[in-house]
Amino acid sequence: MVKDGATTGKTCLFVEGPQCFVNKHIFVVRITEHINPIFVYFWLWSLSGQAEIAKDFRGSAQGGIGRTFVDTCLIPIAPLEEQHRIVARINELFAEIAEGEAALERARSGLETWRRALLKAAITGELTREFRESSKLSETGTKLLARTRAERKGHASKSVRSSKVPFEPLDISLLPELPPHWAWCTVAEAGDVSLGRQRAPQHHDGPNMRPYLRVANVLDDKLDLSDVKQMNFTPTEFLPI
Repeated sequence: MVKDGATTGKTCLFVEGPQCFVNKHIFVVRITEHINPIFVYFWLWSLSGQAEIAKDFRGSAQGGIGRTFVDTCLIPIAPLEEQHRIVARINELFAEIAEGEAALERARSGLETWRRALLKAAITGELTREFRESSKLSETGTKLLARTRAERKGHASKSVRSSKVPFEPLDISLLPELPPHWAWCTVAEAGDVSLGRQRAPQHHDGPNMRPYLRVANVLDDKLDLSDVKQMNFTPTEFLPI
């Protein structure tokens, strides 16, 4: 059992292995032969056992528990035959949990494969092939891009550090073939590409404090908004998304 530090109260069962010493931060409890040591271990590992250990925790984050507590900590002891049965049943259920976790992991892997296959079908047009065959489209992708370019021409972006990439003809000779009426375009044609502003002391406070996203807020396929910082942005700099 760990005596102090960030992992105070954590326990492990040492049944067999090479002989070794422990340092002063670890308690070693050798259980009598009349009690199943695994039964005691499971109790110390349980929520009840950890709650009892937490009651004696003293000091700061690097505090710990005392020898007196370990000596006097109360442990519920069942008859020895029942201890053996409890340990056996726990092991059986743990095995079922492990099997369920493995099955869940396999399912997650399958879901990820299916998700990627679905996205591929979507972006290659396979997902909407029947729709195209049964519908009369009012506008092709090429015409849509032409209309978008005309509307954006001459309009400077209001976003911070917006990229000014000119619309030039694309070489699509090496790109995958698209469904009829689709067209390739660059990201800059689809929208404004911009960078944010680096945090600096002069922006730590001001009359126009606004929340902003950091790298720590951007996760895989989601935003973590549990810890959002603020920075001063002037009205001319602020561009709502």
